[in-house]
Amino acid sequence: MANDSKKRRTRYLAVSIVFFTAAVVFALFAAGYKLKRLRALNNQTALRDEVSRELEGPKEKQYNGIVIPDRDIDWAALKTMNPDIIGYIYIPGTKIDGTVLKHPSDRDFYLTHAEDGSDNEDGSYCADDSWNGFSSYNNVIRAKSPGNGSGFSTLSFLGDKDFFERSPYIFLYTPSKTYILEIFSAYHCKEEELRTDFSSGEDFKAYLDSVFATKDLNANFRRDTMVRLDDNARILSCAALSENGEDGDYAVQAVLLN
Repeated sequence: MANDSKKRRTRYLAVSIVFFTAAVVFALFAAGYKLKRLRALNNQTALRDEVSRELEGPKEKQYNGIVIPDRDIDWAALKTMNPDIIGYIYIPGTKIDGTVLKHPSDRDFYLTHAEDGSDNEDGSYCADDSWNGFSSYNNVIRAKSPGNGSGFSTLSFLGDKDFFERSPYIFLYTPSKTYILEIFSAYHCKEEELRTDFSSGEDFKAYLDSVFATKDLNANFRRDTMVRLDDNARILSCAALSENGEDGDYAVQAVLLN
């Protein structure tokens, strides 16, 4: 009897070990399968996210809901070509899409030279000699208006009321910052009327008031910007210089938003 009982215990122990071993093996198999499944799901998620990013493309830069166009500017290459390049101006809807230059001693140099410094009768976009970022009240960029549908000659597009309403912004890119400006005026004037020297904020505000009082039947104004045109505002004046002098120069002005 004792031997039979001992044999039963031995068989019971053997069976228990077999079942325990099987349970461990099954548990390990199940855990391995689950881990493999999780890795596969993670890979699928990562692949889906990567495809989504490729389809979406790079995220647009914005400022207060204003989409900032990407001009893909290589500042290192531009500065190597000509250290007088200080910025890049873009006005959507026009042909104004290029570098801004400032000569260290000759205010008019780039009115007759290309961005690489070579002679060019059409010239380049030329920052006024007082240009120092937006430290001044009125900051002027000048260029010839050759009348061939290129460059600053297309500032006159803003003389069209519908176009003026559809294209409200100027983007001025620099190596350190992108300036966003809202256009508030487009009108015929003489270059010398674009004042840059003001004795005070009140003097600057009086100048702005005179701009909105311009007697040009074809002038366009965005009067809702007047709330931003106080004596602390900074503006950009783009001047298309007429070559024949008959039509006068053309100015488009915009207030800095950022």
